[in-house]
Parts: sequence; structure tokens; C-alpha cells
Amino acid sequence: PWPYYASVIYFIGVGLFTVGLAAEFIPGLPEEVVKWTLLISFLLGSIFFFVGGVAECVENEVFTSLKMDQGWWGALLNTLGGVGFVVGAVLGFFPGHDYVANFCYGVGSVIFALGSAIMIVMWKDEQFGLTFLAVLNHLGGPDGRPMILNKEHEMEELKTFSVMGTIFIMVYCLAATLSVYNFTISMHTLDFTSSRASLHILERSFNALLPCVFAHIMLALNSAVIQTPKMAPFHQLYIGARWLALLMVLNSGGRVVEAIIE
Repeated sequence: PWPYYASVIYFIGVGLFTVGLAAEFIPGLPEEVVKWTLLISFLLGSIFFFVGGVAECVENEVFTSLKMDQGWWGALLNTLGGVGFVVGAVLGFFPGHDYVANFCYGVGSVIFALGSAIMIVMWKDEQFGLTFLAVLNHLGGPDGRPMILNKEHEMEELKTFSVMGTIFIMVYCLAATLSVYNFTISMHTLDFTSSRASLHILERSFNALLPCVFAHIMLALNSAVIQTPKMAPFHQLYIGARWLALLMVLNSGGRVVEAIIE
């Protein structure tokens, strides 16, 4: 039952974080209500993230073995990321510790990102159980990939993404994430008192969200086209999309850094 526990716990945790974030965007709420809604929902959401990571650890035998395969490390990193979030949420209740609390959230986010990177590698190897359902990761060959007949009519593991293809899956995810950050940064300045200013902000926010749309299109494409096309012009388009994704990451990342400095 642990995979189901982990999924439900993570779902509830995400919902709790959404409550806190929504409170900041609802106009007219008293500042004190927003503050305590944010603190309590983030604390509960962080606890659920940590408990979800523990459920993954039980499923992948982290506490009872040292097999240290991809699922083992992914579950461990998700649990440690939850610890970082819990520490940051608790420190948020103490005045004057905002920087340390945000730093802990940042550390937890980096650890979660590493855990997600491992799950992308597992997806590459068609270990679709990821860190949730470990039994699905051992149904194929030695590395968990499906067994197929090659041209010599011998059984071999199915070839999937290359290392570079896996890296660019992560690049597309990063581009989408930074794009959403830019969208929320732009929407934060929305002025309901001026229709012209509001239209300008909405237009800018929509443009900021376009890299996220592009990144998801490329993720969908990569789920079907696992090898770089060899035929022109598809090869050039495929490689060009990768360069475009890198430029979007630099552009969106620069805007996020600019907002932090401001």
C-alpha cells in the first residue's frame, strides 16, 4: 500500500501549499490572515512532503538495505528535501529568521530537484515505477528496461534516451519552471485600477508563460521521439529547439535574478 500512501500524501501536501499561495493573491484579505494562512499551510504541506518521502523510503527499502539503486537514492533525496522544507517552515514562525527559513526552503528545493533528476533518468530507462512503485522497475532486463529481439534475433534491453537527451529533458523542465516564475512575478504587479496598465501586464505575463508552453510541447515530443532524428530538416529542427530552450533558460533566469535583486 505504500505507493498509494505516498501519492495521496504528496497530493494533499501540494494542495496545502496551494492554499497558502492562493491567500497571497486574494485581494482584500487582512495581512494577519494572509501571514498565518501562509505559515500554517506551508508547515502542514512540508510535513506531508516529508511523510511522503518516508513512504517512498519504505517502498524502496531505504531503511532496511543499502542497495543504493536509482529508486533508493530518489526516495532518500525526496525525504531529505522534505526535511529542508519542514525546517524552513518551522523557522518561519520565528521573527527575524526569514533569511534562514528561505535558505532552508532553497536547500530543500535543490534536493528535490536532484531527486527529480534521478526520476527522469529512471523514466529514460523505462523504470516507470519511479520511486513510488519499486516492483515495476524490475520487470525487464538487468537495468529494468524491456527486453526485445535485436536484428540478430537475440534478446537485449531496449535502448531509450541518450545521456544528452536526458540532460535536455531536465533543461526543458527548468525552462518551464523559470517561465512560471516570470509569469507570477509579472502578475504580481497587476494593477486593477488602470485598465491600460492591466492589459500591458497581462500581455507581458502571457509572453513570459510562452517558454513554459514550448517546453511542455518538447517534453511531449520527447516522450514519442526518443532518438534525435537523422533526416533533414527534422534533425536541424530538433537541435534548434534545444538551442532555443537554452536561450529561454538564460533569458528567464536573468529576469528571475533581476526580480530578486530588485
